[in-house]
Amino acid sequence: MGRLVRKLAIACASGSVALSASMGLFVGSPVLAQKKNNCTLLQPVGGQGTLVRKTVTAPSIPIGIARLFNNNWNTDFAIPSRASFNRFKATLTPLSSGNLTVRMFLKYSDGSADESFNEVVPAQENQPIVLEGIPRANSDPFQVNIFVGDLNSIGRSYTVTVAGCP
Repeated sequence: MGRLVRKLAIACASGSVALSASMGLFVGSPVLAQKKNNCTLLQPVGGQGTLVRKTVTAPSIPIGIARLFNNNWNTDFAIPSRASFNRFKATLTPLSSGNLTVRMFLKYSDGSADESFNEVVPAQENQPIVLEGIPRANSDPFQVNIFVGDLNSIGRSYTVTVAGCP
């Protein structure tokens, strides 16, 4: 089936059809995904829908107190208030092959964050990468942050969704 690398599942050739099919349901049909997996797709902060498509941009260049450019290496997903999930699943699908620096954080209202994942991933075009984050005991995060980027990733595109699961 899939190959597990720490908390990262990468679909291999023999299991990509099943994983892609389940992820396709997850991305394409949130209602069906919620029934089938009991997970709830989260919305990106400041965005609409549940699927985000990005192309990695160059990093910011500070000039005085302003910045000439802004990078888009971070994407935050809002966790509904009063929602309590036991785990969070991010599904990142690269639109080209090559190494990607990927990080996942669970952010808490006290200003702290737990890093759930931090790896350089040998990504394959259109092969979903699934990351999992487990929240602290007795504490619920308010956002999930997905970080994709480094100087070698500039110009590379991907899609990402995040779901909260029981």
